[in-house]
Amino acid sequence: MNKEEFENEKDIEPYKTGKFSNIPSWVKILLLKYWAAGAAFYFAGVGSTFINVGTAYGGEVLLVWFTLLLALIVDYIVRPVVRLMRNSRDNTYYFNMINSKGILSLFLNILYAACITVPIFYITSYLVQLDIEGIFKMPNIFGVDFAWGLDPFFCGFLYIFFDFIYLFIKNVIANAIKKHKFNKDNPKTNNKEL
Repeated sequence: MNKEEFENEKDIEPYKTGKFSNIPSWVKILLLKYWAAGAAFYFAGVGSTFINVGTAYGGEVLLVWFTLLLALIVDYIVRPVVRLMRNSRDNTYYFNMINSKGILSLFLNILYAACITVPIFYITSYLVQLDIEGIFKMPNIFGVDFAWGLDPFFCGFLYIFFDFIYLFIKNVIANAIKKHKFNKDNPKTNNKEL
């Protein structure tokens, strides 16, 4: 091995962290959840040719289809990726609403997706019915007069908004329970008794 080959090998650092590792995990998780909601909405609206949105129950059938797709994507793609991102300096379990495994996780994710998609359904239906020629009058990607939602991008933003609210409430309650258990297990000593 001559000196030039040694210097070229010295430039290769196999254990150096990449540029992707410098991005905070909450940003990666946010983008992953945004993608999941947009993809579920897109496939529910465009991929489901058997749903006629213009019928009386078309919007509700699309709501159920979107809920099931969102629950499947969150349970089988988002949750495992978030769990794999956990390390010693960053507990990413806080970003998952459901941290269980198996059938229970799928059932709970369906319920959680329903808690998110119902407000999204009513907000987007209300915005479409306003008929304002401003910010809410976005083009309808489904090509029908009755638009269940505006588009996957807006649906992703609404999903992130409601997910943030529900996760904040869950984490506040979980921290209060942990604090209560800690205070219960470790009673404070009274200075008068010493």
